[in-house]
Amino acid sequence: HRRLWDELRLWEGSDFNVDAEVAALIEQERSPLASLLAENYPLKPLVAQRHSYKTGTLRYFERQYVDASQDLAQLHCSNDADGLIACWLDEELPDQPPAETMDGKPLLVLCATKLGVLRIQALEFAALEKIQTNTAQLQTDVVARREVQYRLFHTKRLLDESLSQAFDLALNRNACWIQGQQEIISNATELNGKLSEVCHKVYHQTPILWNELINRRELTSQGAKARRELIEAMLERSDHERLGLEGYGPEVAMYYSLLSETEIHRQEEDTWGFYPPRKDSGLWTLWQAIEEFCFQAKEKQQSLDKLYEDLGVPPYGIKQGAIPVLLAAVLLYHVDDVGFYKDGTFIPILGAEHFELLVKDASRFAVKYFEITGLRLATPPAKLIASFQRTRSGVKISQVAAAWGSQECDGVGGGEASISVCEKATCLYNQNEAP
Repeated sequence: HRRLWDELRLWEGSDFNVDAEVAALIEQERSPLASLLAENYPLKPLVAQRHSYKTGTLRYFERQYVDASQDLAQLHCSNDADGLIACWLDEELPDQPPAETMDGKPLLVLCATKLGVLRIQALEFAALEKIQTNTAQLQTDVVARREVQYRLFHTKRLLDESLSQAFDLALNRNACWIQGQQEIISNATELNGKLSEVCHKVYHQTPILWNELINRRELTSQGAKARRELIEAMLERSDHERLGLEGYGPEVAMYYSLLSETEIHRQEEDTWGFYPPRKDSGLWTLWQAIEEFCFQAKEKQQSLDKLYEDLGVPPYGIKQGAIPVLLAAVLLYHVDDVGFYKDGTFIPILGAEHFELLVKDASRFAVKYFEITGLRLATPPAKLIASFQRTRSGVKISQVAAAWGSQECDGVGGGEASISVCEKATCLYNQNEAP
């Protein structure tokens, strides 16, 4: 006899009593409903669809079960989620929920109804899960195993329906708090619209980047290869149109979306190079953020893992895939006043191998800003960089200057004189003293 469906079925004989085992496990279960569901029936995240469509950046909200035993102020996103929806499973409503999680992500609290029915279904489902996983007798008892699988399938369907009814906004008008403010949400479509509104508000400086190959948290093997080839072209052929890239491969698509359409790589005074993007381009705020990070490193080096951390949280919320490409463009534009370091050692010539390692462990790399005066002020940056492209033993003068730093120099013009970094480098180069 199947009590749950009130039906009687005749089967082959079995010594395993499913009903008795389920009842015993339900009797022993003392976990709160939130813990029971979190362990046996985790919820899928919700995507902020409109925001994701407008910006090209996929943003989703993680969903967690919570109750009165938990402090809402201590909640945090367990994955790379852009926000958190706390599904409240308690008869008593929460008292003044916070606006954000402990890690600075936006927080929404959605209260459930019909908790009695939901708990019954959750207990039944959890008991059947334990029986299927832990009962050794099912390995040899085909009849009992088939019965447990059948019950588990139908109990899961009933649990789905109970959860849908518990959070049915149109039917129940569930209490809801969005960033600390109580609001009335009439249906699921309105809730998804609110998620996009929250993302527009919280991540208001997120870049607009329409390239799903690179605008993501973790690149596919094809995307990682294309990014590596693009960075190699940036470092080796920056003075070429299209960076010398040919065809229509994924690296070319990345070039157009990141560097060409934004005019980061463009021709000025008959010379191709890297420059700040247009202010109306989707990457202007990201360029500014990376530049500002470099400029703050005047007194000491700043580790690039902090840059990744700063860009990954509001108001940017940038996915890590595009950061190495934009960082390379900024460093090439500021080649005369920003030094690049690996494990504390200055790197005079940037190579693709450095960026490969940077993707894996950004904490090993750092930048430092050298404020250049005198010659820099008298000469436009583009011309100044071009004037220091002569090399000796593969080391650019501007890079030697960055490593050497601004200091007093003897023997310039017959006496002591305080000179700029670039003048110091020129002096060392001419005297064949550059390291």
